[in-house]
Amino acid sequence: MLQWRRELRWAIFFIGGFGLSFPFLSLWNKSILILGFPLMYVYIWITWGLLIYFTYILSKKKR
Repeated sequence: MLQWRRELRWAIFFIGGFGLSFPFLSLWNKSILILGFPLMYVYIWITWGLLIYFTYILSKKKR
């Protein structure tokens, strides 16, 4: 079980690194506004929040 969680944390790390890297971010650099914020900023905040959430879920201890 511990090995599975460790591997999943590495997967989250690499997916997050890819999702927040320049070539992938350039796909979201459009002149679209969502609630007054540029699309790229909305994408960054949502991605960052999901990375934190998934890391938190994996870090919780099972009882």
